[in-house]
Amino acid sequence: MSEVASKWVESKRQDSAGRGDLSKTIAEYTDCMQRLIFVVGDIPASQVTKATIHHFRVTLGHLPKGRWKPGLTLDALRAQVEQGAATMELATIRKKLAALATIFKFACERLEALREEPVAASGVLRDLRNAINKAALHQEAPDKGYNRKELVASFGSPLFHGQWKPQIADYGQALYWLPLLMAYTGARREEVAQLLVSDVEQEPESGIWCLAIRPGDGKSLKTASSRRKVPLHADLLALGVTRTASAMPWARPGVTISMTW
Repeated sequence: MSEVASKWVESKRQDSAGRGDLSKTIAEYTDCMQRLIFVVGDIPASQVTKATIHHFRVTLGHLPKGRWKPGLTLDALRAQVEQGAATMELATIRKKLAALATIFKFACERLEALREEPVAASGVLRDLRNAINKAALHQEAPDKGYNRKELVASFGSPLFHGQWKPQIADYGQALYWLPLLMAYTGARREEVAQLLVSDVEQEPESGIWCLAIRPGDGKSLKTASSRRKVPLHADLLALGVTRTASAMPWARPGVTISMTW
């Protein structure tokens, strides 16, 4: 299985050449394979069955979450849980098994190392998804947003009133524009942080100014459906976001930030 993982890494890098840094993804996926090898041994991929995957899924549920310290045995890890260490959540277990499914699908289709992809065939991903959905029905969704008091405190800082200007070494005007763009567009912080000046566009037919969230030029997206254009609020236009200079302008005197959201 370690050879399969190595070949998957090589293929992944070649298939995704020039499309961003894959080190984090590769580390996450190979970590899942290393955990499987830790539990069942570095057996031939052809010997990984539906029963192997089920055994691994059950074992993960009895082991501590987070990274396992090198040199510890399964019994030592189980002992940590018995002593109060938290175990992995179902969503984390499913994520790790889904990563394994990707590697085993590669082994099945490209390497012909086994006849069927064992993770999907085992049904554990489906069962975990159903268990997660049922658990979510009994949980109150956390409020991830900011309340009005927090927003006023954040945007009432000297940064947004022309009283302080960060140095270029401290990411310069990014400190000013990123919070504003995230607040007004709802875009992910990773999407906003990688925007280029050229991503501020005006639609030729409507004349509406938008942020073009798209991959390329070192940028990446979480999913294919994340590619989109987000209209810019009138407040952002008043603050000067559409000035396509090498650096965005700071808040101008007399222009205030609307707090009506």
